[in-house]
Amino acid sequence: MKPLDDEQRERVRQALRSCGADLSGLRTPEELHAFVLNYDSYWPLRVLHDIVTDPLCDQGTALCAYWNVYPLHYYEKYARADEVEPGDREVVALMREIERRTVSGFYTNRSIRYDPGKWRHAFTGESIRRMLEQRPLRQPIPPYLLEPSPGEPPDRREWFLIMDDRTGDTLMNDTLLDAQVAELRDLLAARVGYPEELYPLVVDGGSVLDRAEADEDEGDAPLPRVLCPPVPEETVRAAEERLGFFFPPLLRAVYTCIGNGGLCLGLLGLEGGQTGGEDLFPGMSVIEIYETLDRWRREGDIPYLPPRLLPIDDALGCGMVDYVDCRTDEGKIWRTDSGSLIERQPTLYQYFREAIESYGDTVGGEG
Repeated sequence: MKPLDDEQRERVRQALRSCGADLSGLRTPEELHAFVLNYDSYWPLRVLHDIVTDPLCDQGTALCAYWNVYPLHYYEKYARADEVEPGDREVVALMREIERRTVSGFYTNRSIRYDPGKWRHAFTGESIRRMLEQRPLRQPIPPYLLEPSPGEPPDRREWFLIMDDRTGDTLMNDTLLDAQVAELRDLLAARVGYPEELYPLVVDGGSVLDRAEADEDEGDAPLPRVLCPPVPEETVRAAEERLGFFFPPLLRAVYTCIGNGGLCLGLLGLEGGQTGGEDLFPGMSVIEIYETLDRWRREGDIPYLPPRLLPIDDALGCGMVDYVDCRTDEGKIWRTDSGSLIERQPTLYQYFREAIESYGDTVGGEG
């Protein structure tokens, strides 16, 4: 892909600032591709539809857009068009549009290479082909959408620079992930206590006690934990398979390296970890809470809550709940309050830092 010059990059920035509402300034296939590379999954799907139906759209751009909406989820879920649930119809329609136009030869621009075989899922590092081997599909992915498009790939360093007007570089590589986990552990040790010292502690009323000394009645919801021990990778993978989507990389790392939820992280846990608060979802794991909310959403009771927002804190009072957006690599944080959805933090990392510092202030750093 030809490098973008300064004018092209600025046009892409302007389209990104509009969240895709105004694509009129994008004049070349390369600009359209740069926009798709930086597309945020919470923007309307019609933005991708407008791009993949544009005569300028490169075949590689259409292929990139196709895999951006994670078609494996829908091929696992549905075997026929009449099975598609109302909330999924728009994304399935987009997939079908790209499939139809690819077969018909609509994409005459073919200079930008996109290779699904080399793609790695941001949340797991797995390739598409590996996931296809492990996941039973109810209908097959069209083989032509598993093959690379012709042309030259974009320079990753260049297209991530386009993001600098929004939330910064959200490429979650191993070095960045390891650094964030180490910084959270250090902050936790400085403000609350070393994780290993926190695992036995529960909160009963206003007191922090050793779990062995706490008065927990059988049948009651478990007492809130300061920090639960981490879980193996297999536990996280099982949770993702049950829900049908992947967690952001930092959430996976926290569950496996720091703790399976806890008050000091503001985090609900997987099986065996921190459970929901007594007001909303007492004794329920994060998976059980998500499934309950998802059922309510599909029944039309909470239409403002999109899928793949994983609840991470329900102990805020007044019915408020915080969520991590599992459609984003960086883990954008949202809050529901009085029937509305509000953006709270741009990244999960910032959320965890705030939670640790806030808990440390509350307990005076004594754990």
